[in-house]
Amino acid sequence: MTALTGELLIGAARVSATAGTMRALNPTTGEFLEPEFAFGGQEEVDRALRLADEAFDSYSHTGLAERAAFLDLVAD
Repeated sequence: MTALTGELLIGAARVSATAGTMRALNPTTGEFLEPEFAFGGQEEVDRALRLADEAFDSYSHTGLAERAAFLDLVAD
C-alpha cells in the first residue's frame, strides 16, 4: 500500500501545495497527524475540472463491469 504524502493528485501528476496546507486532528488525543495535506489554488482546480471533463465522455460509455474493475483498481 502506498503511504499518504499529502500531495494533490491531478491527472497522473503529484502536485505540492500552492494555497496552504492542513493537518488532520486525532479526536482522541488532540494531536495533529502527519502528513500535512495540500490545498490547491484556482489553477489546480481548473486543471482538475478540465481533466475530469475530458475523461467523462469515454467513461460514460463504459459498461458496469468495466467501471467496477476501474474502481477496484483505484481502491488498490
